[in-house]
Amino acid sequence: MGGSTNTLLQLAIPVTSAGKLNVRVNGDLARGHFVSPELGLNFSQLAGHVQYDSRGGLNSPGIKGQLFGKSVQAAIKTDQAGATRIGLEGAVDIDVIRKWLNLDILKIASGTTQYKAALELCPGLTCRQLTLTSDLKGVELSAPDGLSKDKNSVMPFDLVTEVGGNTDTPRLLRFNLGKQLNAVVQTQFGAIRRARFTLGDASPRLPDFDGIWVDGYLPRVEFAQLNAFLRQSGLLTATDQNPKGAVLQEVTVNTAEFDLGGLVLNNLSARVIPDNLGWMIQGKADQLAGRLLLPADTQQPMQLKLDQLVWKKTDKTATETEVEADPLTGLNPGDLPEMDVEIAALFINEKPLGSWSLLLRPQPNHLNVEQIRGDMFGTQVKGELDWQQNGTQLTELSLNLKSENFGKALAAWGYAKALETEKLKGYAQLSWSGAPWDFELAELDGQVDFNARNGRLLDVGNSGNLLRVFGILNLQSLSRRLRLDFTDLFKTGVAFDAMDASYEIEHGVARTRSPFVMTGPSANMALTGQLDLVQETVDKEIEVALPVTGNIPLVSVLLGAPQVAGAVFLLDKLIGDPLEKFTTVRYRLKGNWSNPEADFSALPKESGQGDRLGPVSYTHLRAHETSLHL
Repeated sequence: MGGSTNTLLQLAIPVTSAGKLNVRVNGDLARGHFVSPELGLNFSQLAGHVQYDSRGGLNSPGIKGQLFGKSVQAAIKTDQAGATRIGLEGAVDIDVIRKWLNLDILKIASGTTQYKAALELCPGLTCRQLTLTSDLKGVELSAPDGLSKDKNSVMPFDLVTEVGGNTDTPRLLRFNLGKQLNAVVQTQFGAIRRARFTLGDASPRLPDFDGIWVDGYLPRVEFAQLNAFLRQSGLLTATDQNPKGAVLQEVTVNTAEFDLGGLVLNNLSARVIPDNLGWMIQGKADQLAGRLLLPADTQQPMQLKLDQLVWKKTDKTATETEVEADPLTGLNPGDLPEMDVEIAALFINEKPLGSWSLLLRPQPNHLNVEQIRGDMFGTQVKGELDWQQNGTQLTELSLNLKSENFGKALAAWGYAKALETEKLKGYAQLSWSGAPWDFELAELDGQVDFNARNGRLLDVGNSGNLLRVFGILNLQSLSRRLRLDFTDLFKTGVAFDAMDASYEIEHGVARTRSPFVMTGPSANMALTGQLDLVQETVDKEIEVALPVTGNIPLVSVLLGAPQVAGAVFLLDKLIGDPLEKFTTVRYRLKGNWSNPEADFSALPKESGQGDRLGPVSYTHLRAHETSLHL
C-alpha cells in the first residue's frame, strides 16, 4: 500500500487502567495504490476519503481508482464483528476475469461489461470471499442455444469465490450463467483440480474425484454449437498431457432436440468420454442409437457407427409453415463434417432397408458421398452420390444392384413375396433437384436398367400394383377378356427364364429405351411405352406370345373355329411332342396401375368375320437380353 495522503490523526488515551486506547484516522488519499498477492488484486490511482477507527474499523464513503485496467469506484464498511466489506463498481474485460480466476471456460466470452462486486474480509479465512454480479451487456457468448448471446443483450451472471491463503490451499468457486449453466470449481496451485459444470438450472455437486464433469439438460442443442463450446472452453483440450489442468472425465447431456448437422434427434441422451483416438459420443434417441468418434486429429474424419437409424421423410403435402419448419432447409452440403458412416439397421418411413455404410467427403458448396454399400436382406447395393449447391441444389445418384433373392427384400418392404429369382442385376443413374432427402418422383430424371434370370412373378397380397406397373400380370386381364381359364398358370405365378428392361426417366415419367422383354415356358412378352410414376398410370403396347399346346381354348377362339381345338389337342396327344407353335396377341394397356384397361381394337380382323377376332400369325417372339456389368 502506498500513495499521498492528507491525514488527521486523533488519539483517545485513557488515564486509568480500565480505559481503552482509541485511534481515529481521517485521510484524503491521492495517487494511492494497494496490492494483494493473496487476492491477486492490484488497485492503482486511488483517490478519496478514508477513515479508520479502532472501534469501528475501516470505512470510506467513496474511493475512485483503477482495477483490472479500468475505472472503479469503491466503498468500504466494517461491521461490529470486525468483518470488512469492500463494495466495487466498474467495468472489466471478461478475458481479464478469466485470467484472474484461471477459469478457461470463460474463453467462450469476449467483450467488456459493467459489474458490481463485494469483497468480504475478516479475521481468519472462513469468510474471505468475493461476490461478483453482472448483466454481461457488452459481452458476446459463443455457446449452445440458451447460453449464447450477442453484445447488446443481457444475461445475469453471478460468481462467488473464496479468496486469500496460499496457492496450495484449495479454493472453491461457484458461478451461475443465466440460470442455464451452473458450476462448482475447486482450484489449487493456480489451476482447476476438480469441477462440475451443469447445463440447466440444477445445482451441481463438487465431484468426489479429480477431473472435470459436464452434465445437465437443455431443451435444444446443436452439435456444431456444442462441439465448438467444448473446444473453445478448453474442456476438450484439458488432457493428461497438461499436468496443471484437470482432465475432462465425462459429458452427459439430455435434450429434447439435438441437431446433428441438420438431422434433428428427439429425446437424446448423450455421453461423451475420452477415447484413445479422441472423444467418443454414445447416444440414444427416438431415431437412432450408436456412437460417434470425434478424433483428436481434426484432419481425420469422424467415425459414426449406428445400431439403428429411423428416418421419416418430410411430407411435401404439408402446409407451407410445416415445410419451412424442416430443420434441414438451408443446409449447405459443404458445411457437413467429414465422416465415415456405418448403419447396422436403416428404416425409412418405417420400411426396413438393411445395413449401409458410406463416406461423407465435403467440399465448398459440394458433398461427395463415396463408397455407398448396402445389404438389403441379401440384395447388395453399391453406389456414389453427388450433392451440389451452386445457386440451386442438385443431387446425382448412381447405384448398382445385385441379388439372388430379391423377393426377400420385397417381402421386408411389405410387398409380400412378389418375385422369386435366381439372379437379379440392376443399374440406376438418377438425378433430382434439391438435397438428397428432397427426392420427389416429379423431379426425377435418369435411367434404370435391370435383368433377372430363372424366376417367378407372383400376384400375392398388395404386390399386384407393383407388377401391373410392368404390365406383367395383364395376362389375367387378357384371359378374362376372352373368357378363358388360366387358373393353373396363375396358381404358381408366371414363370420366366429371362426378364430384361431399360427405362429412361424424365420428370417422373419412365419410357422404355428398348422393349421390356420377358421369356418363359408359359408365355413370352414384349412391352413398349411409358409409366407415369407420379400419377401412377401406364400406357404400353404389349405383345404376348402363348404356346399353342398350352392354350388350346385360346387358339380355337382366335381361329374362329372351336372344332379345331379338339383336332389340335388329339394330334398333340398322338404325336406326343408339343407343337412348336406360338400365337401372338398384341394389345394396348392404359390407365391407372390398380386397374388398367386392355384395348384389343388394334388386332387385325379377317374379312367377313364381323366383330369376331380374326386369325393371327404364328410366330416365335424373339427374346431380348441386355447385359449389365456391376
